[in-house]
Amino acid sequence: TSAPTLASAPHSEGVPEGWKKRYEVFRQLMPTFSEPFGGSEIAVVRHADEVAYCRCRLRTDLLALQPERGFYVEVEVRRNADNLSLAVVDFEGGGRSSVTFSPETGAVLRERKVREAPRAIEGTYINLLSAAPVGQRFEGSMGLYFRAGHLAFFRRWSVEACRATAAAERDEIFSASSEDGVRGANALGGPASAGASTASTAADAIMGGREAPPGYESTRARFADSGGAAPPWETTGFCTDLHWAEGRRLSICLAFRDDGPYLVRIVRVGTAPPAPPEQSSDAYQEDRWNSLYGDDSHPLAI
Repeated sequence: TSAPTLASAPHSEGVPEGWKKRYEVFRQLMPTFSEPFGGSEIAVVRHADEVAYCRCRLRTDLLALQPERGFYVEVEVRRNADNLSLAVVDFEGGGRSSVTFSPETGAVLRERKVREAPRAIEGTYINLLSAAPVGQRFEGSMGLYFRAGHLAFFRRWSVEACRATAAAERDEIFSASSEDGVRGANALGGPASAGASTASTAADAIMGGREAPPGYESTRARFADSGGAAPPWETTGFCTDLHWAEGRRLSICLAFRDDGPYLVRIVRVGTAPPAPPEQSSDAYQEDRWNSLYGDDSHPLAI
C-alpha cells in the first residue's frame, strides 16, 4: 500500500520491530488525536479555545511526488456544545499561518499571526457554502481533501440537524434580525487567531446585511425534511493552494470555541473524498476574498 507516503504519524515509543508490525501501529495511530486528548474520539472539552491536533500530518514533499494521489480525513460531529472548525496549520515548520473551514457558516479563512505581543492577526475569508440559521450548531460530518497542492473542504449535515433547521425556517428564525438586519454567526477564528498556548479565537464573526446569504434557496432545499435519508455532501471545491504554508509538514486540527460536552471522532483517513471536487472559480479570484484583522483590542469580525 502507498498510504505511508501520503501522510506521517509521530513516532511512538515501544514501536515493534518489523515493517508489518510498524505499519499496523501506523495504521492504528493515523485516525487518532494527539495528547491531551488521545484516541479517535473527543467527548469533553475542558477549556475554551481548545485545539485538538490529529496525529497524522500532511507531508507536502511526499505528496508532491505523487500529485495524482489525494489525502482525505473525515470527522464526525455527533454532539456540539458550541462551535468548532477544521483547520490546517504550518506551525511545525515554523510558520504562523492557517486555513480554516467553518461548517456552520460555510466560510473558509486564511489567517496569519503578524505580531506575537501584542497579538495581531490578519487574513482573508470567503463564503463558499451557505450558512445555517442563527443558533444552529453544526452536527454531521466534515472533511478535508488535499491533492496536487490544493485544499478542498466537505460538509454533510446530520438528518437531525436538517430537521431542526427546517423547523427553524418554518418559524422564520432564518429571516433577517430586527437589529439593523445584522445576522450574528458563531465564532470563526482559526488557529492563527490564537495566543501562544491556544489555537482558536473567542471572537464572534458577524455577517451583515438584510439579504439572505448566497445559496439561500438551496439551503432551504437541503434542510427540507429528508425523510430519514442521508443529506447530500457539499464541498467548497478546491479553494486554496499552499502558498501560505512554511515547511513540509502541515498539521490538521479541530479548534473549539468553548468548553463543554462534545462527541467528535475521526472516522476516516484515506485517499478519496466523498465526491471529486472541482476548482472553485470564486476562490481563485483574490478580489472575491474579504479582508479581516484582529488584535487584543479588536476581536476578529467578519
